[in-house]
Amino acid sequence: MNGVDDRLERHAARWQREASLPEARLVAPRRRWWPAAALAVAGTTAVVVVATVAVTAGRDEPGEVARDAGRGRPAVAAADLDRYDTAAAPFFARLAGAPGASEAERYGSLRDAYRSAGVVLVAEVTGVRATRSLPEGSRDAVSYVGVVLRPVEVLRGGLREPGAEVVVEFMGDAEAVRASMPTGYGVWLLRNKGDLPPGVVPKPGAPALDESAYYRLVSSQGLFVQGATHVVNPVRERATPEAGGTGIDPEATGPRDPVAREAEAFPALSALVAHLRQAG
Repeated sequence: MNGVDDRLERHAARWQREASLPEARLVAPRRRWWPAAALAVAGTTAVVVVATVAVTAGRDEPGEVARDAGRGRPAVAAADLDRYDTAAAPFFARLAGAPGASEAERYGSLRDAYRSAGVVLVAEVTGVRATRSLPEGSRDAVSYVGVVLRPVEVLRGGLREPGAEVVVEFMGDAEAVRASMPTGYGVWLLRNKGDLPPGVVPKPGAPALDESAYYRLVSSQGLFVQGATHVVNPVRERATPEAGGTGIDPEATGPRDPVAREAEAFPALSALVAHLRQAG
């Protein structure tokens, strides 16, 4: 009997110890919620970061540049900007205005032309298409051609519709211009055709046209590409012996306006782009 009594006393003591434990030990263990919550917070943070990147990429801010898969590398390397494309000269020569033609805007320095532009882009040509004939219905209508650009960097100003294609209009024939398509990049000083140049007022009685779908160069001074030995303006009028004193020859030497003289002092397009970024 003594052995039985001893066992009963041990069981009673064990029961008393368990009965005196805190209540938390008598209920099912609580699930650990913090990893799931932390994951939810982390997911929210990731969404915010991605959304911020997406919004930033959609804006056209000065100095903004396309990036390579979000890795922070410029989409266009200096070596690509500086690649000389032999197709550029004949392509842009077909877009040049008539020799001696007057222009609404002329500038005395690269800085003035750059700061006057509505938007300045580093861009490549992706297509050419016929746009309009003006005046509409006239037998003497002038045909216009649209050069479609893919911007890779906005150096100054902003586009009216960020993300939309940029069509720069010139007088010309689309089929002839399309005969030699350039593959390199250029610096384009543009103004939307729906905007008047600074200080210019519309002529009384002038027909109202909605031209906001198109851009134009600020003047023939507003385009630069990589030449064989230095930056060139491929649409500027030059004096050349082959043309009897006037004509278009991006690589020729001859009278140069002050904007071209400044820009063409740069041996590489990437150097000009870096200079314009600093100009602000």
